[in-house]
Amino acid sequence: MNRTTSRHLTAVRRRHLDRFSPQMMDSVIESAETEHIQLGRGEFSGDVLRVLSDDKVLDSGIYSKSILGYAGMPQERVSLGFVVTAQNGGILEACKLESPTLFLYTEGAELDCRLEPGTRWLVFQVPRKQLEACGLTVPTACSGPLRWASAQCGGLINEGLRILNDLNVSSDTDSDACASGAEDHFDGLLAAFASAFSPESLGLCSKSSSRQRQLIRTIQDYVDAHLAEKLRVIDLCTISGVSYKTLERAFLVVLGITPRQYISVCRLSRARRLMLNAHTKHARVGEIALACGYDQLGRFSRDYRCWFGEKPSDTLRRSP
Repeated sequence: MNRTTSRHLTAVRRRHLDRFSPQMMDSVIESAETEHIQLGRGEFSGDVLRVLSDDKVLDSGIYSKSILGYAGMPQERVSLGFVVTAQNGGILEACKLESPTLFLYTEGAELDCRLEPGTRWLVFQVPRKQLEACGLTVPTACSGPLRWASAQCGGLINEGLRILNDLNVSSDTDSDACASGAEDHFDGLLAAFASAFSPESLGLCSKSSSRQRQLIRTIQDYVDAHLAEKLRVIDLCTISGVSYKTLERAFLVVLGITPRQYISVCRLSRARRLMLNAHTKHARVGEIALACGYDQLGRFSRDYRCWFGEKPSDTLRRSP
């Protein structure tokens, strides 16, 4: 039996995105719940990568526009990774990304981030027992960017970027053949993570309170459930029991946008999902706009074209 078969190796999958497709982006990070929202106006492009081998998963991506993302991380694996920021930085769990950042999410933890254009991210998902076998004791609950003083962290990030370069992320094709070579990298990457994490590094560097993050998640859940209705920020304050200033500060710290801006981009993102996932060619743009809280079709069409760089009808024509 050859080495590849004995390791139950799956494939390397690469995708180039020539437009904003949240369904395809969601599928990259294996989790119970994901959401991606385009924040920057205009045409979108990006590259995403997934490598599966045994019970380990490597995901990576880079996008041309700002992206707001949140996810429920896998229940059966610990997620380790890094973010290499572009010039304009970003936000991860209310921690500003001003330099390459290492992060860790334990099983089932929740992720909130804002990535600016050109930011490269990598997530390596590994069962806890494999980390312990490498000598890394992971806390039972941890989520977010870490304090890291270890000299090995720079080497870890360089190793990850080298692997991504070797896998030729920009390719549009899947490749089982490349998977065998990718497997050769996994053991080294796992060892690099174990070396980079020290007991001192396993403290979160985020200064935001858990109350702020919980407040944001409460509002996100409410907006998601009531997007077809008229939503006012003052009503969100009443629902959450906080002042306008407190709510706005929490949004700016955790997501980098105001509550009003968040509602607007959520409406547009929901509309795009519905149109890309429409199962009938008889779906109407007006009906979808109304379902996303727009009562004026002309305004919706203008906002949509400005945000995504195409007409709503063009998106709808590409539905299954």
